[in-house]
Amino acid sequence: MPTGGTIGTVTAQAPRIGRKLLEAIVDGDDGFTSYAEINRRVGAKAAEIGLTKPSCEQVRYLVHELRRRRARPRTRDVLLDVVLRVRPVDAITDHLSGVGVNPRP
Repeated sequence: MPTGGTIGTVTAQAPRIGRKLLEAIVDGDDGFTSYAEINRRVGAKAAEIGLTKPSCEQVRYLVHELRRRRARPRTRDVLLDVVLRVRPVDAITDHLSGVGVNPRP
């Protein structure tokens, strides 16, 4: 085992992501951009404002969660679908109870 010197480079990564970087993730994701590209953009934004770059895993998790939330229908959309008879009446109770409903048929 080496007893001194430098073995490799260690980069600093943030334990928490600040609000401005979260906003950069939300603004930078259109649902089609790759995780790697969003991570590069967030890293550049972090450097620009003097914050520690979040890890790839943190960015990937947050983008995945953002996309999952965007995929869920909103309550008003489910209500409108029920009124227009696109969804059954039970869809609103399923949505409000947390059971969830499928995306619009």
